[in-house]
Amino acid sequence: MSKKNTPYQVAFYCSIVLFVFSFLYVSVKIVLANIPAQGLDFRLIWLAGKLWLEGKNPYDNSVFQAAYLPVFGVGPNTHFWVYPPSWSLISTVFGMFPFSVAESLWRLFNYLALLGIVAVSGLMLHHWNLFQWNDARFYMGATYLYLLQATSVVISIGQTTILSTFGFMLTIYGIGQSSLPLAVLGMYIVALKPQLAFAFFVSLMAVGYYRLVFLAVLLTMFSSEIAFLSTGITANIQGFLDNLNRYSTDLHLSANLPPDLTGLVNLLDYLIYPKTISLSPRISVVISILLGLVIGFLMRRYQISFSIKDAASNYFNQRREIIISWIMTVLSSIYFLTPLHSYDAVLLGPIGIFSLYLRRAKLLFLIPILLLIMRAGNIAQITGIHHPGSKIFRDSLIVSLSSFILLNFMVFITAKTLMKFHHSQNSEFDKGLDSPEK
Repeated sequence: MSKKNTPYQVAFYCSIVLFVFSFLYVSVKIVLANIPAQGLDFRLIWLAGKLWLEGKNPYDNSVFQAAYLPVFGVGPNTHFWVYPPSWSLISTVFGMFPFSVAESLWRLFNYLALLGIVAVSGLMLHHWNLFQWNDARFYMGATYLYLLQATSVVISIGQTTILSTFGFMLTIYGIGQSSLPLAVLGMYIVALKPQLAFAFFVSLMAVGYYRLVFLAVLLTMFSSEIAFLSTGITANIQGFLDNLNRYSTDLHLSANLPPDLTGLVNLLDYLIYPKTISLSPRISVVISILLGLVIGFLMRRYQISFSIKDAASNYFNQRREIIISWIMTVLSSIYFLTPLHSYDAVLLGPIGIFSLYLRRAKLLFLIPILLLIMRAGNIAQITGIHHPGSKIFRDSLIVSLSSFILLNFMVFITAKTLMKFHHSQNSEFDKGLDSPEK
């Protein structure tokens, strides 16, 4: 007589079916181009690499446009080279191929990075004695990441946030495993998108990971050598800073103005509309520094580590919960306080995985927030809820509101978990003082 499947087994089978569906959904987007949006932003990476190979400076906008127009025609007004010189190590590789081939390879690159996020998250959970191959929670979390609308957009237009998120997770995993090479590689990848990396670097410096940050900066400088040898150190660095300033302040670049951004700047702009906030790169840097210092101070103050060495410890479960909620808090704070776009919500994808390992009451509150972020574009289109000034990213307001609620909730539960942990430690210490000597 055959045994009936338990509810746990049914949940596992259902999670596998959903994960396979989501995996195939993304795989189709990798194989089939989404014309005309496919590779829209990857054009910049490819062309910068091509120009460096030709000994030309991609930060020179006249040179960049002269090379851009014959190949792509008139593109978005945001299409000038604004990424750091450290991209030269990657972009020159893609620049060796015709654009159609390079763009297909970039899609594959993103696909592998997405798999990397899932794999590293699984390894981290395994390190904390949480993950087993038949755990339905993990596959449901991976399904969330794959079905996240931002994931499809990044793959479609050829953006870089999947790669950045993989870098974040690899760095945290490397630190947890005391693997300096993995952590340095992860930080180099994160640094490819400086607005995401700045607070992270400052926080690790504040905690005391000086060697890690130094080696990551060294690798970043080394990876810029192709650009420096091609067109000079000064021309590349000055050009990068000039274009970065233009990218953040030019009022003609509507995609980069507060109504089409997400997070704090979007909500503040919404509150004072039709007036608009003047977004200064200096203010963004100051906010990132302050955020990094706060993260670093709290990690030092409460001795938060990404590694749990003693699984037999009485506090193992509590430390595990602290790490999970802390990672979720760091990701949500960087996303909300840094001016980004709705497609950058891929950074919140790992939260969809880790949230399933929190206590049930916390998870029940998180689910509706995560679902709003997951399909924000569809929800904005159906409900008509959007920032009245947005012209391109109509889902920016919904993502901003959702990430605001997410951040506040994560700060609350992390603070509560930390206080509970330290209270239990102090109580045990007091009991030890009160107990008679043997």
